[in-house]
Amino acid sequence: MGMHPKLKSDNFHEFYNLIFGVNKESSIKYLLDHGLIDNSHVGNWEKHLSALKPNSPIWFELHDHFKMKIDSQIINGGHISSKSSLDIIRNYKYASQIFNSKIFSANSNRGKIALDFGSGVYRPLGVAALLYVNGFDHVYAYEPFPIKLDFASISFNEILKNIIDNPTDYNISTISIEELLIRAKSLLVSNLGDLLSDFYSGNVKKVRIGGISLVSDIELIQDNQIDVHFSNAVLEHVSDMELNLDQLRRITTATSIGFHIVDFLDHRYYDDPTISPLEKYYDGYLDEINGLTPSELENKIIENKWKIRKITTQTVPQQILTNDSRSLISRYSPFSESELLEHINFYELKK
Repeated sequence: MGMHPKLKSDNFHEFYNLIFGVNKESSIKYLLDHGLIDNSHVGNWEKHLSALKPNSPIWFELHDHFKMKIDSQIINGGHISSKSSLDIIRNYKYASQIFNSKIFSANSNRGKIALDFGSGVYRPLGVAALLYVNGFDHVYAYEPFPIKLDFASISFNEILKNIIDNPTDYNISTISIEELLIRAKSLLVSNLGDLLSDFYSGNVKKVRIGGISLVSDIELIQDNQIDVHFSNAVLEHVSDMELNLDQLRRITTATSIGFHIVDFLDHRYYDDPTISPLEKYYDGYLDEINGLTPSELENKIIENKWKIRKITTQTVPQQILTNDSRSLISRYSPFSESELLEHINFYELKK
């Protein structure tokens, strides 16, 4: 039930709106009329779309499907929303506020260097761009895994265009609109594709674009340089926490502060009836999920001599446990129910 390889960016949005719309018959007709499926696929698509309700398992699955298909088509000029990067920045601001930090307040970012730790393979420069235009002197985007080259290039240009066209929407630090625009325009470069291509191929491990540096090796960041560090849904992926915490300690200043958002859900959006309660939240079904519970993660941070505070902003639905007769898998039986129900935690880290 794959998407037709000839799907182009000019009809993608119409198609996207149709399949997520109410009238599924129109969606099927569109697919047939545009040659995106043949009659042999109709039954599968009817079944697929009938289950497509907002925030349902199949809804998330199809979003992932689109994400991969956009990746293969983006070089043809597709549109990438900047909403994801903006939502992350807003979460960082919210985290800083609940911990009573002045980060993102007027002039608080001046003279400071920030780090986006685990900046992502799809939009490795998006969060860094928003941090930079909101007043940080310099921002490092650290991503050790190969980036999605064309996706990264197009998404970065897209977010800069959106900032320049609608600067007020991207002003989260009360920086002046004039300065925000100056900073955004300074990130526009004509050879972005070449720069990212060299980074993607491994020819270079650091790319500097104005006030942003994209690095694939954290060793390239000097000691005692980072004033503020951020990560979003990254620490649950880190396999060697000790090494990464050591590196974070090395590159941060004595007065540094960090805001890290951890999603303990193991990123499956479906319910497998063969899986025991909560196993799908912690078992590391995806290779890059480390499976640490909140207390295990927090203990590793504390053992690395960080001062830590946390707030749980989202919990696992109680019925995951109460409505299931199966036993908790032994790996997690020593942990309290209240801990295992922690889904998203905001952490503040200080030396």
